Amino acid sequence: MFIGTLTGIYYYEVSASVIWVVSSVFPFISLVSMSEILRSTTYNMDELEMSCKHNFLEISLIRLEILGIANFAVLISILILLMGKTDFGFFRLGIYLITPYLLNCYGSIFVINRLKSRETIYVCGVVTAAVSVLNALSAIQINDIYTDKYCSFWIAAFIILAVLSCKEIMELIRKMEELKWNSSLTA
Repeated sequence: MFIGTLTGIYYYEVSASVIWVVSSVFPFISLVSMSEILRSTTYNMDELEMSCKHNFLEISLIRLEILGIANFAVLISILILLMGKTDFGFFRLGIYLITPYLLNCYGSIFVINRLKSRETIYVCGVVTAAVSVLNALSAIQINDIYTDKYCSFWIAAFIILAVLSCKEIMELIRKMEELKWNSSLTA
């Protein structure tokens, strides 16, 4: 994504169209994170990971932390690249890019918390594609979506999605804590 953004900035004049393209592709980065969260369930390794020295919750939180840092680094890099090429400030540009990402995170973690099957990653992929298409269609249909007229909408959506995502992450962590198990508990 970073290389694609760099190429787009180099070959094309940066405008709102580049912003919505980048913000429509950005949710696919979180799909990689969701597949990492589901890796244990997909390969039926969650029970084995629960019996290890470091329990399933610790392993999953470390995975989430590493992927979150990587996603944050990509986001900051893209923000820095686009900052000098647009009239938007750092804050507004960040909200435009992060809001679809948060919508996808909320939708995917909502699915993970509700479905317990090996095919959950496919449902998360559908959620990601829907968020991407929704973002692209809204940018195409509403020509001035990235203007001051809609700034309060973007801020409200960002705050609501951040709160809902945190709520779903806490629910995911709570469910993982319930699954704590190790061989010393059975003796």
